[in-house]
Amino acid sequence: LKQLKKLNLRGNDLTPRSLELLATSKHVTGLKSLNLEVTGTNDEGVEFLISSENLGNLEELNLGFNQIGPEALRALLKTRNFPKLKALTLTNIR
Repeated sequence: LKQLKKLNLRGNDLTPRSLELLATSKHVTGLKSLNLEVTGTNDEGVEFLISSENLGNLEELNLGFNQIGPEALRALLKTRNFPKLKALTLTNIR
């Protein structure tokens, strides 16, 4: 799994606990692209993602069509844990 570069979880119903497990997994350290569109990701889930030390190689993150509030969005935009991020998709977040 450490060779995993892209992970598309679009359309899966993910809980904050699911995102915590993903974010704390040592198997995602090489991940470059993560698609979490339409997964039910919320503020708590975003907090797990942005506090992760294992997602530092992400270049693309799609959080479209989820319920992410302004505070979590601000934290996401300010985090330094995604230094390689080139593309952030936030289509239709609420």
